[in-house]
Amino acid sequence: RPRDHVLPYRYGYSTGAPMYGRFPSDKEREREAREFGRVENLPRSGKAKTTYEELTTYDLLSATDPVPAFAEPELPRLRGYGAGLTRKTIPAGSLLSFSRAVESEGRTYLLSPDLTLVPADRIRPFRQTTFHGVAIGGEVELPIGWTRSAPRAKYRKLGDGGMEVTGDTWPPRTMLRLTGGVHVHKGQPYHETREGGLWVRGADVSVVESKASLPSTVREGEKWIEFSASKGTFTLYVGKDAVYSTLGSPGRGGGAPTSKMSVEDLVQGSYTPLGTYRVTFKTRSTTMTPESVPNPQKHWIQDVPYTQYFIRPFAIHTAYWHEDFGAPKQVVPTAPDAQAPKEPSPELPTPVAEEPPPGPRLGSVSHYTWVYKNTSRKQQPIGYVRPGTSVALESEDPRSGSDCQSGRWLAIKPTGFVCEDATVTLDVQSA
Repeated sequence: RPRDHVLPYRYGYSTGAPMYGRFPSDKEREREAREFGRVENLPRSGKAKTTYEELTTYDLLSATDPVPAFAEPELPRLRGYGAGLTRKTIPAGSLLSFSRAVESEGRTYLLSPDLTLVPADRIRPFRQTTFHGVAIGGEVELPIGWTRSAPRAKYRKLGDGGMEVTGDTWPPRTMLRLTGGVHVHKGQPYHETREGGLWVRGADVSVVESKASLPSTVREGEKWIEFSASKGTFTLYVGKDAVYSTLGSPGRGGGAPTSKMSVEDLVQGSYTPLGTYRVTFKTRSTTMTPESVPNPQKHWIQDVPYTQYFIRPFAIHTAYWHEDFGAPKQVVPTAPDAQAPKEPSPELPTPVAEEPPPGPRLGSVSHYTWVYKNTSRKQQPIGYVRPGTSVALESEDPRSGSDCQSGRWLAIKPTGFVCEDATVTLDVQSA
């Protein structure tokens, strides 16, 4: 089951590993070594080569948890996974989530939410960033400023109006309390901080200020979020009042150069779509992949936390694999305090448990997400089912001509359809 934590799971970077349905024997481990290489030959030091490696460590994970009863003699199998020892392979460069680190015959295995066991010595664990946003109110009032990727120089103002570098700097991703005072020197604005007469150059800081008016689509007292693709700032408001500020990253292409771009063009250019949007649905975590399939094989980021879609496939989400927030990356990752930005949208129902008890589980369709109501032109999300859940349907696919008393069908992606007044059975293979 996910933790009640800013990060629901623990995470790691795959060097290429099997995802087992049970603990392998010594002979099967030898076969693994031939297929994936011997673990003693894996690099145990080095610099990050990609964004996805920025927070990885070379620590060897130790077993910290007991083996759950449902893992023996083998784990339940999810739909779409192989039936043999190796249910799936997680390629090098993909990211794994896990809830437990367990031991078998002296080796540590990571229990993934998709009910597979992954050798821990083939996974490089992530450290958690120490960066987080700030609550607005009390000691912290607007305006404030954020430094981003690089240290930024501290200045002092001279008697003749000139600006002098002190020789000291603010670290990356530092929140600066500002007075609101601005001084222009040689055409460049400088902002006065509340740190004993120190100033920061305007080009070196992203400023968050109070709102004089609301966006046209926001009502007084309504909760809303402002993300600035140019500044990299991410601010939560209640009406005109800011209540939380942090950093977020635009796509590598920055803000979209025109509002007329198609979704395909936005994705291709890694642009952040600009405009005003409603969050269409959210989930505690979801797997992201460039593959248009429910069970990706080539590359994926497992269980991206606190994901809120505003125009698919674009979403606000937590990034557990880097801490360079404010710099162009993906769309729109924030620090692990993205649990705070999710609060303005409605609460989710309780998700399906990771550790289902033996036997079938019954529940009303409306109790789960990822259930969609079919309409003539689109599908509307109405409930909660964890992605990848194996679902047994009490009613047939409507395209087969089966009867449905209510006449309203629900689509459970990617499984099929169920009558709106029916129940679904979540079998023991549920995740």
